[in-house]
Amino acid sequence: MPGNPGPYGPQGIAGSPGPQGSTGPRGDKGDAGKPGKQGPLGPKGPPGALVLKGGTGPVGPRGAKGDAGDKGSQGPPGLQGSPGTLGGNWKQCVFTNLNDGKDTGLIKVNVKTSLIIAQVGIVT
Repeated sequence: MPGNPGPYGPQGIAGSPGPQGSTGPRGDKGDAGKPGKQGPLGPKGPPGALVLKGGTGPVGPRGAKGDAGDKGSQGPPGLQGSPGTLGGNWKQCVFTNLNDGKDTGLIKVNVKTSLIIAQVGIVT
């Protein structure tokens, strides 16, 4: 028949550390971290130095002429002028054929009937 177990003995002392083990394979890359909070504003800097303003520079070269603009709308009719040197309804004219002996003449406009009567002066 076996006997009763005896009391536990005192705890032993720790042994010396063992040698460094070999390096294992590198693990997968972790997820990116969240952005941090914005820091407080820094103190206000000193004012900049005062600098004298430069003078006006020389006039540049003249630019090229621009495109013609759109034609404007017609203005209101002007005031009636005074009669010229011929006076009244007489108008002066010049003929296109200068070699026919008739080089100047007058035309009388009859305003009431819209009839034009020509009087030709022959230069000799």
